[in-house]
Amino acid sequence: MHLFSIPREFDVRILVKLPIFGEEKAEIDPLIWPTFAEQIKTIWVTRLQRLDIRVINLKVVTVRGNEYSFSGRPTTTIKTLAIKLANAENERLGRSEEDQLDFTSYRFIFYNRRLRNEETFEDCNIVDGSIIDAQTLLTGGKPVIYLFSPTPLSAKVQLELVPQWSFSAIYPVKKFEETKNGGQAVTWDVIVKPGSLLIDKESQAEVSYLYWEAKSNPSPSTPATSRSASPIDSTPTRVEIFDPSAPNLTPSNSILLNVDQVPLYLDKALFALGLHTEARTSFITYWLPDMLKHNSIALRFIPQHAYEASAPLKVEPQPSLTVRVFMLWRGLLPCEIEEDGWSEAITRAEEMSVESWKDIVGIPDLLRPVTEGDGFRVLEWGGMEVK
Repeated sequence: MHLFSIPREFDVRILVKLPIFGEEKAEIDPLIWPTFAEQIKTIWVTRLQRLDIRVINLKVVTVRGNEYSFSGRPTTTIKTLAIKLANAENERLGRSEEDQLDFTSYRFIFYNRRLRNEETFEDCNIVDGSIIDAQTLLTGGKPVIYLFSPTPLSAKVQLELVPQWSFSAIYPVKKFEETKNGGQAVTWDVIVKPGSLLIDKESQAEVSYLYWEAKSNPSPSTPATSRSASPIDSTPTRVEIFDPSAPNLTPSNSILLNVDQVPLYLDKALFALGLHTEARTSFITYWLPDMLKHNSIALRFIPQHAYEASAPLKVEPQPSLTVRVFMLWRGLLPCEIEEDGWSEAITRAEEMSVESWKDIVGIPDLLRPVTEGDGFRVLEWGGMEVK
């Protein structure tokens, strides 16, 4: 008896209905089919999903240029890859338990497309030998905006972010708007009183400053970052672009200090940049707990024009002085200092005066903190840990 044919490349399961099993479906050995052939009234044929057991070997390249080799199967998810990468980086960098990266720390780019955690290698067309770029999600930590005026005045402050980062916190709380270029913008209407007291017109909240925080958005369209050859050179040969999703902190544009030297160094540098006592104290105490997890700290202050391009700030009425200070920093292991050539940054820390940061950041030669000047003045400080 021949009822139908099944192609050889198909894996199938055949179930039958036999009187001895009642209404239950039964699977019988092909060797005893002749015994039951005449009793079979109904047959169910189900095509089985053939399991793809191919092994896919690939490389992941991080923003620091580190390469990691991983393997998986077509059904392996991007989330699984992120977990493997986080474990590999934590082990390589010797991160403490409280400072470890997890799978949410990364975004992957493959052929100009950002990969989603729930996608599989097969969904993303990842094949044996593929190379995937991994970008670390970064946070612009506690940028705060102070407004100073000797007399009460009404002011409007608008802050815009380029698409490479997005607001994660705003206070006084405001709804942000989407901009035409794909970024975001927020506006505060405040009354400025002497002594840096601000009153938010909408909520009537009294605050000392305007606070915001942002997370980076790595994307395939991230522009390259240009830089001067040395932070001592205040006239760079190329205009620097600060990309918050790929910040530029290298031995050639930073200084390297032992962590116990950092607080006093920052106090002197921030004073030179115009920060008053409260701002310097807040800045240092905000970053110090994270810095103390490391033995060595590389840091730099980026030029105002580079920062302004990624976070344009518009204040009305126009201030007589605006100072925006944004620091990039990174903790380094002894092996990284030697392998990546950070001796140049060590020498620079020993030879470069903290006053040099004024030329690098691009602020006037202030004889006193911004708080003590005349007219309507704006001061902002913030930073980012480069992981």
